[in-house]
Amino acid sequence: MNKLHREPLGIRPDIRDQLEVFLYTNLSAIVSNDPIILTPKFRASLTVALNSVGERHHLTFPRDLMEILDVFVIENAARID
Repeated sequence: MNKLHREPLGIRPDIRDQLEVFLYTNLSAIVSNDPIILTPKFRASLTVALNSVGERHHLTFPRDLMEILDVFVIENAARID
């Protein structure tokens, strides 16, 4: 099992930077076949961050990173350990 190394922080104007750091820090865990441990605190933090990222934040991730983030969220949305 993989444990992610960085929880998304509270919502701030630099949420794009925080999500990018989160993606790069955890990229190997996210793309591995091993399950990822999502604690309730982590999931809540990530959910708030992603729900707060709207048009006002104008994420400009490269397409591949956006796809990885989308797949990660969809595949792990129901997994809480």
